[in-house]
Amino acid sequence: MLLAHDLPESDFLQTTFSDCERCFDIGWHVSPQGGISRCPVIAGTPGVHHPLSQPGERISRCIEAKLDSPVELDAYHFEVARTLAAATRERPMHRDELIRRHFSFVRGSENQRRKLTLAVNHLRSIWLLPVGSSKREPCGYWIITNESDFKNWIDWAAAEPVTKLNELRGLARFNFPIFARQLELRFEEAANA
Repeated sequence: MLLAHDLPESDFLQTTFSDCERCFDIGWHVSPQGGISRCPVIAGTPGVHHPLSQPGERISRCIEAKLDSPVELDAYHFEVARTLAAATRERPMHRDELIRRHFSFVRGSENQRRKLTLAVNHLRSIWLLPVGSSKREPCGYWIITNESDFKNWIDWAAAEPVTKLNELRGLARFNFPIFARQLELRFEEAANA
């Protein structure tokens, strides 16, 4: 059985999202100029591109929501999100694999873990990308694509400090409006406690 760390990054993404070689079914890519831009297949001939993957839909939605805002989304965090798009709750991207792919330039394993945590928190709080995580086997990170997975992750993460609760509220409002209304009261009660 091939595991994510057994394949070079492009091969891993291609085996997971094999329809578009440019964007790996995310709908966006890093342009030659270094910015995040729409997949040239989508931009060039609308209707020709294969449907986006579920994680790709989440990433695309986050990017589109920020297009008219003063927040500029960078290629560095996009690459981390793109890697996470290949993971699932059942097959999450392990912390060590993310560090190897994106943070190996950082000296010291503790600093590498901090950089990874900062990047994941940035994706959650600035991009409002629903990045799930688990410390239990199978441990790692993935992009949440369904409401039940989101609810399970929220229930686990709700035990975090108040700052984390505010981040969760923003994620819930943006990604799952119906579910967010249900959680609103719980967040306010926890924040006021």
